[in-house]
Amino acid sequence: DYYASRGLGDVYKRQAQEDPGIPAEQAPAPESAGPTAAPQSSLSELSQKNLSEFGSCIANSKSADLLFVLDQSASLVGYQGSTPTDAEGFRVDATRDIATQLAHLGADSGAKINVKLAGFGSEYYSDSADYGEWVDVSGNPDALKEQIEKFRSSERVADLETDYGAAYAGALREMAQRPANDCRAVVFFTDGNFYSDEAQGDIEGAKNALCADNSAVAALRSSHIRLFNVGLVPPEAAASQVA
Repeated sequence: DYYASRGLGDVYKRQAQEDPGIPAEQAPAPESAGPTAAPQSSLSELSQKNLSEFGSCIANSKSADLLFVLDQSASLVGYQGSTPTDAEGFRVDATRDIATQLAHLGADSGAKINVKLAGFGSEYYSDSADYGEWVDVSGNPDALKEQIEKFRSSERVADLETDYGAAYAGALREMAQRPANDCRAVVFFTDGNFYSDEAQGDIEGAKNALCADNSAVAALRSSHIRLFNVGLVPPEAAASQVA
């Protein structure tokens, strides 16, 4: 199953009332979404199941690690005249909303919920000096507010590549450095426009390689790390990209 998009916050709030979780879509690799000024959202039945399972895991284990990886490609704000895919900074607002909900969930359930921020474009970015350390957000909704807001800066929407291979590999390395935890997840925000200079001669082949048996995606799944992708898609593509 593929994408949720701009209405995701509302979907999350409705879902959280029944079973708190992470408001995102689980997907192997985003397909090209194309330009959009007003994306829409939907959650598939499988995604709702995944959200419920992750929320239950937190409730039972009283601990979780959640890594946010946000797209930093120039297409988000429009590149060389293209229509912006996230001109209003939905990925920033949604990340703040999720972090706030997790803070309340942690306080209410007594769970320790550790959150880290990262970015990706031409490569994977997570240096603690720029993106911050892992932070327990439980009971502190504003713990990551300053770090999250940095994704609105022009420097965070300047990359000319959207390299999912680098993003997934970076996320895998990041999570491998964490102590063992039954509740681990990575949430990606992206506009779905896959591109890298290295793979430009065979973009489709590079996409297929993302989910190969020896890929970072496969390693994340075999490590029982839940992988959620939030794709910014145009209204006309939303229905066809949710399975």
